Amino acid sequence: MSEEENATAGTSDTEPVKTDITEIIGSELIEKSDVEAKESGNDSNSKTPMNEKAIVEADFEFAVEEGVEIDADSLAGLKNFSIEHNLSKDSAQALLDHLISARSKAMEAQKAANEKAIAEAVKKIKADPDIGGSKYDEIQSAADRITLKYGGSDFQKAVSDGGLKYEPMFLRFIRNLNSSLTEDEVISTSQTRKSGPKEKTFAEYAKEFINNDT
Repeated sequence: MSEEENATAGTSDTEPVKTDITEIIGSELIEKSDVEAKESGNDSNSKTPMNEKAIVEADFEFAVEEGVEIDADSLAGLKNFSIEHNLSKDSAQALLDHLISARSKAMEAQKAANEKAIAEAVKKIKADPDIGGSKYDEIQSAADRITLKYGGSDFQKAVSDGGLKYEPMFLRFIRNLNSSLTEDEVISTSQTRKSGPKEKTFAEYAKEFINNDT
């Protein structure tokens, strides 16, 4: 037998790796349910429930802790899964609790990773001679002002939440844009003062008031 055939033969009986938490937890609960069914004399593959009172039915309601957000479609899907696989009510509730806990831990881990990434990005930006140091706060303020003025509050929030405020390339763009806008404002104001009507003196205003009064 060739090396390739040996390699194939060695992996042909290997079970596929389970990566989805629903699949992992669900399969364990299904196996447990099957064992319970066989011990009670009812095979889980049959449509005869092992215990009419313990099996999940159409009117079953999951217990969800206050403050936990989970959409109705997900609950309906989990209920159908539980009914299809003949899960007991305790097993179905345990499955939901496991999924909620896993989701919460994943969200916390993601939040911690994001905060770490932002802290590292800010550290690098502040060390940049062009956009860091004393310029950092000024550029961040300019980013908030420019995105709000020209994009609106939703755009400003998207830029902030999306992490663009911690991208060196974006901050250089804001620095250059802010500098250009400031120069344009100065030029525009200067031209208005030169071309606009001459401001009246106090004596001229007084003379005009006296003439109008008489």
